[in-house]
Amino acid sequence: MGEPGKEHWQAVKRLFRYLKGTSDVGLIYGGDTKCLVTGYSDSDYAGDVDTRRSMTGYVFTLGGSVVIWKATLQPTVTLSTTEAEYMALTAAAKEGIWLKGLVSSLGLHHDQAIVYCDCLSAICLAKDQVHHERTKHIDVSITVYPKTQLEDIVNSKALIQLKLSRGSIGIEKADLVVKLLKHYGCSDTLVSKIVRKGPKLLVFNAQKTLLPKLEFFASIGISGTALAGVLSMNPTVLQLSLENTLRPCYRITKTLLIPPERLPCFFRDFSRIALGKLCIVASNTSILRAHGVPESSFPLWVPFHFNALSFDSDKVKENVKKVRSMGFQPLSATFMKALYVISVTNASKWQQKMDLYRKWGLTEDDVLSAFRKYPFMNFSEKIISSKMDFVVNSMGCQPSYVAACPDVLCYSLEKQIIPRCSVIRLLQVEGLIAKEDVSIQNILKCNEESFFKSHPCSLLGSTQDEKSRSFTVSYLVNSLGFSPEKALSASKNKKLHFDTPEQPDSVVKLLKHYGLTDTHISNIVKTLPVLLVYNAEKTPFPKLQFFCSVGLSSNDLARILRFNANILTWRLERSIKPCYDIMKTLGIPKHKLPESSFPLWVSFYFKALSFDSEKVKENVKKIMSMGFQPSSSTFMKALYVISVTDASKWEHKMKFYKMWGWTEDDVLSAFRKTPPVYDLL
Repeated sequence: MGEPGKEHWQAVKRLFRYLKGTSDVGLIYGGDTKCLVTGYSDSDYAGDVDTRRSMTGYVFTLGGSVVIWKATLQPTVTLSTTEAEYMALTAAAKEGIWLKGLVSSLGLHHDQAIVYCDCLSAICLAKDQVHHERTKHIDVSITVYPKTQLEDIVNSKALIQLKLSRGSIGIEKADLVVKLLKHYGCSDTLVSKIVRKGPKLLVFNAQKTLLPKLEFFASIGISGTALAGVLSMNPTVLQLSLENTLRPCYRITKTLLIPPERLPCFFRDFSRIALGKLCIVASNTSILRAHGVPESSFPLWVPFHFNALSFDSDKVKENVKKVRSMGFQPLSATFMKALYVISVTNASKWQQKMDLYRKWGLTEDDVLSAFRKYPFMNFSEKIISSKMDFVVNSMGCQPSYVAACPDVLCYSLEKQIIPRCSVIRLLQVEGLIAKEDVSIQNILKCNEESFFKSHPCSLLGSTQDEKSRSFTVSYLVNSLGFSPEKALSASKNKKLHFDTPEQPDSVVKLLKHYGLTDTHISNIVKTLPVLLVYNAEKTPFPKLQFFCSVGLSSNDLARILRFNANILTWRLERSIKPCYDIMKTLGIPKHKLPESSFPLWVSFYFKALSFDSEKVKENVKKIMSMGFQPSSSTFMKALYVISVTDASKWEHKMKFYKMWGWTEDDVLSAFRKTPPVYDLL
């Protein structure tokens, strides 16, 4: 922490945010549990892919709150899951014995420590050491204390009591749930997604609770991939009552004229609260019919604008009149969108957003005219401001353009507006298209394939090299945050062109693996764009691995590569390692350079060691005679200056400083404080 930087300040602020956010969180040690010391043991068999060693894990609670936890690799390779669980159980038993002794020393009476394990075979083996060909070696390799086996301690019942974890009892029940979901068309990936969103499903009775609901969905035409899609997006639908919720809601969908093919969308998008309000929505549809809204549009707006009719009838009537007074016709496609926006936006929010648009130079008539074209007032002020800022300030459009094409605001800023508009700006910089020929509305409407087919490739050229350059520019802008001008300049290097994202993605992934952030990577690539076309495994990886092996942290790596990314292009065996070895063995008796600084010196002062060994030794002696110590931060700076400054240049600069009234002692004193002063001229 000798030189704290911005990343350290960010870490400190993050720490204080964590402390502030968790100020009311703590461990409460109460006496509400029958067993004071309780432990849980588990293992991950052969979890380490390199050594195939298993993982031991255990956690202990004291009075119901966690006090000890550990997860570590086992010292030896186990031959079965039983042996792995037994080793984990042994480690947990030792910890439990120690914790029980600690509690007793505090004057708390406690007969036994209970350790739960989810492996019945390991518990049986602990209670009765059966000599089987697969287990007879265990009593030789594992002891709790010298000449003491886990079996002796468990059977004595004086210290440890083993119990089968309740979680293992439900494994069979969970397996039945998973098999049932797979039987109804859910793949392993979807089952995993369903369980992550609705873990409670695993404890349900598969035959009595889940099967009737799945059969109901199949009976109304929702099965196979459609059912899998519903459950993966909204697994809580299986937690609803079949007779009190699902069946009544299905009957209501018939009154709303929702066709069978729209039912999956209906059940996928509706939550428990929304299903409860469905009766209110069904009764309020009569208000829409009275105002001339066609029944054929009901299936289209019900899933998306449900809340528009979830209020009492008087409120709905008031909102409908308000929307019609703005000029919306019941037969238009935007009528229900406008009704939804009016229903969820109160008067104060409406006024706040109206004031926001006025700040961008739009009048109230402009805003209402835009609202009639595309009801957009439900966007947050932050989203509106960020999109208006980019379209007006970055793209140079007038605010009136947004009022004329308000649907521009409905697109994602990060995923569509910025990437596509950046490509258009790039083409404008190249002079390939004129500003007046660009319609932001049109470039956002088309899909990804059509956009890149009609803009970059066709305008930048038709040859393979030009298409590759177009893709390169798009990747640099969209993935790494390059400005269009910077991306265009980098793409002029023919070595940088690539047609697919696999190659650059592999380099970016490698840099992230070594702890570099997106900002670090963007800065490094801007310094050395050609790094993206290198073979990640053969070129950057060995050098990054070497730097880490000599004690370089991710922050040090980021600092080195930001100032000298070219170091990743140097030869490891012929340049980097020899420089490192020379620094360690400079021939200075009884002095050694700080090893933690070697990688930084290799990067910044490579030229200082690029001469033959005799020359380097001579330069080292010279700067030591000037009073520089090898352990000081200025040692390598002085060595670098001496190495690149010959005798004639040194004398020339000495005369220059003497012209300003300095003596030779003054110059040498300044040089000892700041060596680069001699490298300025």
